[in-house]
Amino acid sequence: MRRNNLRPAWLSVLGVFVLAGCVSSDPAALPPDLRYGHRYEREGPDGRLTMHITAPEPGRLYFRYPVPMDSAYVRSGPFSTTPPDSGSTTAEVLLKGTLPDACSDLDSVGYEKSGHLIRMSVIMRRPQGAVCAAISRPFRLYVDFEEPFAAGSYTLKIADVVFPFEIRPPEVRR
Repeated sequence: MRRNNLRPAWLSVLGVFVLAGCVSSDPAALPPDLRYGHRYEREGPDGRLTMHITAPEPGRLYFRYPVPMDSAYVRSGPFSTTPPDSGSTTAEVLLKGTLPDACSDLDSVGYEKSGHLIRMSVIMRRPQGAVCAAISRPFRLYVDFEEPFAAGSYTLKIADVVFPFEIRPPEVRR
């Protein structure tokens, strides 16, 4: 059963690497989901709503659970060419997941970067005692990383799912 849960994530990661190898280095030629800074404000063409972390209702009790992620796309920005960040770039991640019912909301996102490993947690909340329609709600969530990234291979780990990615240095044009 665990293997089936990982299949969509690995297929998405494989698709990112395949697409990255088939497209031009021109950022405008990349598909929108792979393009740094591109965001859908409301709903993407895949039908996923763009969600944000919201504050819980004061005085209400909640259950909190990890959100299962379908895919993660780490998107790097332009490299800095001036000190102090020379040779590094900013990065963001587009997360795609599904909330299990009409009452659940995104509660928090946290991450810890240690070398080339980024551990991320995405938590949802559900009101205690609520009667909710069991409607799957696919979503997109954009998260900016605060620390710069140097070129290299990295691993993003969300719960027990691993999403490898690479930050490529800028191409030198002659």
